[in-house]
Amino acid sequence: MATGMQEVLWSDTSKNPTCDDQSDGSLSYRSCASASSSVLEGGALSAVSDGEECPQAAAVITEKEMQDVIAELQEKWGECCGLYVHGSTIFANQPPHDLDLIAVIDHAKQEVPQDSPDSQFTLGRCEVSVYERRCFFEKLHAMDLTMLTCLSTPKRFVLKELQDERLRSFKLDLQLLEESVTSYAEYTWLKAQRVLNDWKDPYKSSKNAYFVFRVLGFGCQLADHGRIVDLKAANHMWDVIKELYQVLNIQPQEEDVIEAVLARHFKASVARFEAKVEAARQRAERAERLGGVQDARVSAAEEKVETADVSERSAPNWDTCVVCLEPTSGCGKKELNQLLQSPSDGNVAETWVQLVNCRHCFHTACIADAVRASLKADRALRHAACPVCRASVVFDFQARSALSRRRRKRRMSFAGYPATIRNPENRQRHGRQGRDDRNDRDDRDHERVNTAALPLRNRAYQARRV
Repeated sequence: MATGMQEVLWSDTSKNPTCDDQSDGSLSYRSCASASSSVLEGGALSAVSDGEECPQAAAVITEKEMQDVIAELQEKWGECCGLYVHGSTIFANQPPHDLDLIAVIDHAKQEVPQDSPDSQFTLGRCEVSVYERRCFFEKLHAMDLTMLTCLSTPKRFVLKELQDERLRSFKLDLQLLEESVTSYAEYTWLKAQRVLNDWKDPYKSSKNAYFVFRVLGFGCQLADHGRIVDLKAANHMWDVIKELYQVLNIQPQEEDVIEAVLARHFKASVARFEAKVEAARQRAERAERLGGVQDARVSAAEEKVETADVSERSAPNWDTCVVCLEPTSGCGKKELNQLLQSPSDGNVAETWVQLVNCRHCFHTACIADAVRASLKADRALRHAACPVCRASVVFDFQARSALSRRRRKRRMSFAGYPATIRNPENRQRHGRQGRDDRNDRDDRDHERVNTAALPLRNRAYQARRV
């Protein structure tokens, strides 16, 4: 149950869809927390970075909580030079039950392990993840989404702004951004399935499935504006995906049901993000040729064509659900993608989906039942298949694009909570390939996805089905 203070905060963040004082920008990064402030409960005014005062806002943290966190950092970790609110408090996808904080420190008093529970501490409702300044910038320059989010955090959620000359000249690296965001989305997609099967927690699995689309949405905003301008843009997807898990009663070992109903939208979201990155790259190249002057009309038209091409390629060509033999088009039911693309009052139970590797369409509940039935009938199957053409229902990362094939040679790895790029300095220096979680299970999931055409499951995956 959220406290009264949390409820006030939740009401405030839900009403503000965009970052404070943000406007359209370029790939030159300007933190929207440039005049950031710490907003304290109890009527306190907040001191902004230039010494002025800003009006009182909804309570983010009490004065005592703030003092306790700073004191804990000072005593055991190091000098706090940056402190940012993170998690559901800023994303506002659900009422927060705790307060996630990201702390940046100088002059560390102890070793601060990267991507480890040993770099975190809990103090009351505050859960603090600690990064040394050097580590923070290594991850930032690797285009880590967690650090980019800190720089895009609205000023009322910046408790102490990080002051560093490197932030004034920081620019997005589009190639690294593309690799980082797609790697993180893929990692989170597979994590949703691991959480379902290994943790046996459908609710947390649904949260990770939602995180996938939030990650890609943030990537699109970064490509468009050079920063994240709306931290709550994907929140309607949480309502849809949470309801989807409930309506379909998705249970452990039913990850193929997730693939059947969400993989098409995942694939389209990745393609949309990649198209936006390419459009941003072309805008930057054109601006450089023109001496910094962009032709906005040409850029907008170019991006519109790319987006239209993605939509056209995904157009369905089958209007009857072969499971129930009822029509999918003209039946009064919406495509699930419509509910995911924009806020809607549609009923998830009354939707239809198109599979990821073919153009055959089914009512959402029908394909879920068909997937379960096929796996139950033949446990030797590596995956469920389309009832019409037998195409896999699983999204094949390796085959989807040239970027994915390049990234397979040296993909980014992630660890910790919030998950961040693991050892970015080693990756940049040596081009090492890492593992995607501390239990070393990720490669097993990649093997399942990327060998979808094989008739039999490997032993490890088959053991998980029994």
